[in-house]
Amino acid sequence: MSANVQDETLLRNLHSLEVALGPLADFPTLIKFVDRSAETLTKLSIRNRFCSYEEVTEIIRTFKHRPPDSRLHSLTLSVKFFEPRLLDLLSEELPHLHELNVNAFNWGEEHWEAHERESSFRCRMEERVYRDWNLYDIGVWLRLGYDEMIMKKVEYDDMLLLAGSIPSVQKFWGRYIVTTSRDLEPYSPDCEGMSG
Repeated sequence: MSANVQDETLLRNLHSLEVALGPLADFPTLIKFVDRSAETLTKLSIRNRFCSYEEVTEIIRTFKHRPPDSRLHSLTLSVKFFEPRLLDLLSEELPHLHELNVNAFNWGEEHWEAHERESSFRCRMEERVYRDWNLYDIGVWLRLGYDEMIMKKVEYDDMLLLAGSIPSVQKFWGRYIVTTSRDLEPYSPDCEGMSG
């Protein structure tokens, strides 16, 4: 990929870009390729490299100059941490995002204690409602064990929690139709005394 960055004609004005990066991939090179299609890209998939929150911010801000309704409509990302501020960023910067798929290395924010990450994430999400986000389909996978290439879908209760925070969501993982989530009582963690 780095060798092709010199050829300015490559990967220009694409509508869809799917990149599978290794853990040591050159992030600035990725940004250059995304930037070449910043005017036209509506579907972006970055896999196999767990991006930091700051890297995701840089990727998303590549499209900031475009009107909100013409920015990305489909996004697949691998991230180090699936955290509430990531959803805050995406809902604000990509209000017309239609489909979101996230492969995450772990729950929560990096500074949270490891044993509290999942429950802290749930508590933070219960505090949020993204009424102006038009997200229709969301899929979230978490790393399984220590092998970062084996992913599993998050629990359905956690997806219902996300749907409760994102009222426009109608599908999980591209196929499960969410028709009764507003009638169900999703898992509600004990959030009192949570630090963080």
